[in-house]
Amino acid sequence: MILDHLEGKKTIGVMAGDYVSKFICFDVDIHNKQQAKHVTYRIVDTLINIGIPDECIYISTSGNKGYHVDIYFDNVILNDKVKLLYELVINEGVLYDIDSGQVELRPTNQGLKLPLGINFKNKDSGSNRCWYVDYDKGLQPIKDYEYISEIKQIKKELVLDILCRHYDQIDIQDIDTEEAQKIEETKDYINEKYKPLDIYKKSIDKTYTIEYLEKLEREGLQQIGTRHNSLFNLSRYYKYLGLNAQENESQLRLWMHEQDLRTYATPMDDCYKDISRIVEYIYDNDIGLTVNKKEIVITYNEMLQIMSLKNKNQKLVTYAMLIHSKRFSDKKNIFYMSFPQLSTATNLSLRTVKDIVPKLEGKALEYIERNQIVVKSNKFITKKPNKYKMLITTDGDEHKQFKVSNSLVNFKDSYSECVLAFFELKELKELCPERQYYEFKGLYDSVSI
Repeated sequence: MILDHLEGKKTIGVMAGDYVSKFICFDVDIHNKQQAKHVTYRIVDTLINIGIPDECIYISTSGNKGYHVDIYFDNVILNDKVKLLYELVINEGVLYDIDSGQVELRPTNQGLKLPLGINFKNKDSGSNRCWYVDYDKGLQPIKDYEYISEIKQIKKELVLDILCRHYDQIDIQDIDTEEAQKIEETKDYINEKYKPLDIYKKSIDKTYTIEYLEKLEREGLQQIGTRHNSLFNLSRYYKYLGLNAQENESQLRLWMHEQDLRTYATPMDDCYKDISRIVEYIYDNDIGLTVNKKEIVITYNEMLQIMSLKNKNQKLVTYAMLIHSKRFSDKKNIFYMSFPQLSTATNLSLRTVKDIVPKLEGKALEYIERNQIVVKSNKFITKKPNKYKMLITTDGDEHKQFKVSNSLVNFKDSYSECVLAFFELKELKELCPERQYYEFKGLYDSVSI
């Protein structure tokens, strides 16, 4: 049977025992080939970050578009603990809610194909072989049967130690191969000698709180092995704050340079590569933070201050930046907004918004940071995105409000609607230059009709 498996005539599948297993497999079941590859890299990076030696991690293709990431134990481990290891990696690597697929735990009571066999569902003989693959060469197949002889098993004690470090309470009692055999043969044995294991989980929160991420940004890495996961979550946070991909990557590079060297061992060039992969993945797959959306409300008093500006494009830009700040600002009301974002939001050219924003300083906004280049050891590191704070204020209770949809990207029409909602024509005549007044009058008349 084994010879037939290796020759591609038959394929051997295995299942976990009822109570124990000798290995764990992360089954990357994702139909998009590139996304499957990226998730596979994420699994490996997460395993390394939690303490699994890279020489004990083995990747093979599923014989179709997916991959299997395996760790082989030197002795059996109770299935409850295998499941804990799986959940730890899924949580630390933020590998839940993946678009177009999932990462499943194997082996279970569901069969799993062993490496080097054939996936008979795939009729393409050029891609249906479950070869081991090379992590360092873009997951290229290793078509060499001698590779099996180089496989290393991880010590069971190391796996249990990793679980103990990451969970507040865990029963570390375990069993050896002889006892495992008795358990599988006589299922009452485990009920006689072992109490059912309680699984003490860290709360697997699918949404990190803004407070947690603000603290992570402020205080940085606190322990080794958390770099990749921290960068991934900070990238989600920066995207939530409104940064574009380039600004996000720049901010992550800057943050990485500020970390204590004792909290990570990865060379900085490799950190840069990891950051690029993270940012690309997050923006390509539109991964953000699932938080309660802020209700965006413009008040009469805020709009009155905007209307005090003379230039109509200045008013539009200020309106767009005010909405952006309400959606993305931190607790100190500081926010990022790139010129391309502002151009999209106002439908004005990039050159126009770049000309307008500096003229709003002291009137509608203040710069917290602008045009800052970061250089260390005479080497350019990154350029910081601009940070702003709006000077538009609201005094007292406001009963007259205009609600703005959270899904809006372009605010030009919203701006006109807001003006018409708040002001009568006689007020606009006093607030606006003549040309602007007649533009609004034309809109007002068309709405009235």
